[in-house]
Parts: sequence; C-alpha cells; structure tokens
Amino acid sequence: MNGLLVFFALGLAKKTKQPTAIVVTSGTAVAELYPALIEAYYSGVSLVLVSADRPRRFRKTGAPQCIEQVDIFHHYVEECIDLEWEESFSSHSWLRNRCYHINVCFEEPLTDINVRDKDWMAEHLRVVFKKKQSLDQSQYLLARNALSDFFSKSKKPLVIVGSLLEYEIVSVENFLSQMKVPIYAEGTSGIRESKILDPYLIKSGEKLLNYEDFDGVLKIGGVPTLKMWRNLSGVLKHIPVVSISSSVFKGMPHAQHIQVDLEILLDGSDYKSNHDQDWCFKLLQKDQLYYQKLIELLKLEPLSQAAVYHQLSCLIPESSRVYVGNSLPIRKWDFVASREKAFHVMASRGANGIDGQISTFLGLVDGVSWGIFGDLTTLYDLNALYLLKDIPEKRIAIVVINNGGGKIFSSMFKNPKFQNRHHLEFSHWAQSWGLSYLKYTKLPEKINLSETTVIEIHPNEKATQRFHKSYEKLFFKI
Repeated sequence: MNGLLVFFALGLAKKTKQPTAIVVTSGTAVAELYPALIEAYYSGVSLVLVSADRPRRFRKTGAPQCIEQVDIFHHYVEECIDLEWEESFSSHSWLRNRCYHINVCFEEPLTDINVRDKDWMAEHLRVVFKKKQSLDQSQYLLARNALSDFFSKSKKPLVIVGSLLEYEIVSVENFLSQMKVPIYAEGTSGIRESKILDPYLIKSGEKLLNYEDFDGVLKIGGVPTLKMWRNLSGVLKHIPVVSISSSVFKGMPHAQHIQVDLEILLDGSDYKSNHDQDWCFKLLQKDQLYYQKLIELLKLEPLSQAAVYHQLSCLIPESSRVYVGNSLPIRKWDFVASREKAFHVMASRGANGIDGQISTFLGLVDGVSWGIFGDLTTLYDLNALYLLKDIPEKRIAIVVINNGGGKIFSSMFKNPKFQNRHHLEFSHWAQSWGLSYLKYTKLPEKINLSETTVIEIHPNEKATQRFHKSYEKLFFKI
C-alpha cells in the first residue's frame, strides 16, 4: 500500500510543482518507498519522506519492525535527518535538488504523552520550502556559446525535444521557429502539435531518422525515449550531441550537457543557423510524403495497434490531460497520435520503470484525464484504484491496451516466454472497484466520459504485423 501511495505523491508533486510529503510506519514500509523515490530522483521531483522508527537502542537487535532506516535511501536523498521524537531540527539547508528523509524514533506507547496539548508537528517538524538555488550565470554563457557553435558548424542538424516544463514551452517554440531546422518533438514536449513549428516537425515517425546523415544533434529538455537517442551513444556515437535542459541529467555519456533554465536562456535570443537549406527542404518534403502514406496505412489497418492509438487520440477531447504509462504507449503516442489538436501529455520516465504508473497518473488527475497503459503495466499496479476514493474528479479514463503480453520485446526475443504472454482481461478488475467498463477492438468515434471508466482495447495481432511490414516497405518505395 505504501508503494502506491508514494507513487500517488509523486504524481501530486508533478502536478502542484511543490514537494509532497508522505508519512509511513517503520520496517519494510520504509523500503516500499524506494521505487518511487528513484523515479522522483531521475525526474527531478522533490518528495519529503517521513518515516517512523523504533528508538535508537533497538537498532541491530532484530526487534519487530526495526530495520536499518537511517541512510537507507543513500544517494537518492539530499539528507537524512535522524531524530528521537522530542529532538528538533532545521530544514533550511535543503536545496530541493533531491528528496528529503526525516526519520523519527518514537517510544511506545506514545498515547501516554498528551500530544494534544502541544503542536508537536509544528514545533519539531517544521519544514520550510525555499526555492532552489538559481544556476550560476557562467552556465548561461556556456550554453549560449554551445548553441552558437552548434548552429554555425552543423550543416545537417537535428533537434530532438524531450519533456519540457510548462513555462518553458513558449520560449522553446519561439526559438525553434527562428532556427527553421528539422525537429523531432516528443508528446511530452508540449510542441508536438505546434502550429508555429508545423513546417519543421518530423511527423512520419523516427524511422526516417535512420536514413539521414545528420552531422549534429541538439537535445532540448528531458531525456528522449526514441531509439535514435540510444543509438547516439552506440552506432551513431560519431555524431556530436549538445544537450540543454533544466535537469542535471544529460541522458548519455559523451553529450555536451549544460543545465540551464530554458526560458532564461532562450528568451530574446538571436541565434543564426548555418544549415544546408536545400537539404532541410528535401528532408521535410520526404517526411511529408511518408506521413501521408502513414495516415493511409492507419486507415487500411484499423484494427492494428498503431491505428488504435491514432483512433484514441482522435476521440480524446482537445486540451485533455493525457498520461502515457511506460513504455510502448509513449512510443506509439509519439508515432501516430493526431496532430490536429493539442493535448497536455505527461509521463513518468525518470527511471523508465513500469511500477506505480496508474498511481502516479491518479496523482496527476486534473479535470478530464486519460491514462493509457499497457496490460503488463496495469497488472503491476492493480491496487492503484484504491486511491480513487480521495479524488473528487470523476471524469477519468483508465485505458488498458491489452495485447496479451509485453509486445515491446517481440522484436528482440522470438521466444514468447520473454513476452510474458497471458489471456487475462480487466472487466473483473473494474467490477471489483465498482467502475464502469468498456471493451473494444476498434474504437467508436466518441466516448462520453461522465464517470471514471476502465476502457480495455484489444488490438488485432495479425493486423499489427501487417501494418508494420507495410510501414517498413515505405522506406524502400519513395
């Protein structure tokens, strides 16, 4: 239970942009926080973890519910404060670069102390949230020089845009509209459907990137999910990579990375690109032809998995909050989701894990919200629906794309055991929590979302295989 609650807290922290506190008892209850804490660390999200503990004299005795809780989270917290319950401390030194752990030792029974007569929490556990320290100005000079150098040297540049903070989106959009270079924008960037950048956005999928001889890559924002990004540290490691982001993480070993506030860096910027405009025009023209063929394929194979994601994006109302839960849903959404309307797309990709995805989504719910998950991801977090009792918003869709296993591994492992194949369905799961349930193989044009609903979709495996074969052939025909 603590595991799903801390993932819920992670979602709340992402939504409110403020640290969220979670309070747990001692023993293994503390250890259950670890997966979400790792996710928070790599997502740049701050949590306050308050754990109860047995008195210090019980340590290393094997006493009930007594494990080694001090520094249990080691690298993933900024500091661990260890207190006997009447001791005080100050949190003023917390920079909010990482999570904060407060471990409080209690005598038993605590009910012997009249805690009502003193506001113990206010007196001893006052946590003051101060703003993160501003970045050194030398970082901005370094970033400006790196951008100028990149655009002056690269004749065939590619810009990859990962997840952005909401307030960064306009600045990045305006900056890229000046550069007029090819852009691969992920759904979580907030600019995938940009009308301003439409002429420069690669829309036919990342497959096209494998057939172009880029001589430089600029990564803006969070660590990308596309396969080419991984290849840039492998078979494409000869291509120079510059990374600018508000995050400390660059996503690969050899990239030149500068941590900056993108709004400060890019607002009022006056960078000039020296790219080959004829090459750029031909690349984007080719992409447009592929994109037209892609749309035709989606219509030709309406029962395929790709078509299901496209249909889903077409029926979700514009401006809805859409959460894509690891890992195939993220890639499929980026590949085929409608570009005719804008969504507020979110994900939890810090450590790329499938734990707690539904719980995190429920923490992020705000207005009409759609969470899209694979079947295995859903099976990992079945207890998450317990959290619905504390969520006032009821226009929530929990979409399960049930393809009978982990199909993301099918291209790597032919043995079906590696795909964890199954024949499970999720109607009884919805029924056990008293939720509405819908099941489709092909989606209708409209779904009225008036209450929390589990929507299970079964793509056709043969149609999916035909779609991918036809899509692969496109790149040898045009």
